[in-house]
Amino acid sequence: MNSFFITIYRWFCDSSLDAFKYMKRIDVDGEMLSSMMPTIGWTALIISVLMAVAFYIWPINHPRFKAWWAWMIMIAINAAINFGLTFAFLSNRIASIKNNTIIFDEFADTNGNFSIAMINQISLATANACVSILFFCGASLILTWFSSNCKYSPFRA
Repeated sequence: MNSFFITIYRWFCDSSLDAFKYMKRIDVDGEMLSSMMPTIGWTALIISVLMAVAFYIWPINHPRFKAWWAWMIMIAINAAINFGLTFAFLSNRIASIKNNTIIFDEFADTNGNFSIAMINQISLATANACVSILFFCGASLILTWFSSNCKYSPFRA
């Protein structure tokens, strides 16, 4: 699953970003365990599907919201939630690396400095927002069949 999510995220952001480097899990002994990208990917998928279910099935399934603008509002809310969660997750991860001396040595550069540019955090969060939009669109194509009021949203037949 790790390679699947990393491949999808590389479509939207440069794989040489430092943000990918900091997504690795390390235990207290400094051993590399795995990547945290599947955690971010699964979270984006679950939130996107739940947002689509809320729009097409329950509780938002209402004739007033069958227009394309309501679908765009839902997709924007979905992207904003996933952007914020990824940014917070990455900020928390960087703070935890700075506080642990064993892990800090693993991620520090040759001069002993540890820094990640804010643009790298924003880039990864933006990539997650784009991936969540893809997941939402896929879930929308499936869930339109089960909707009573929003069956043709965002596309009219």
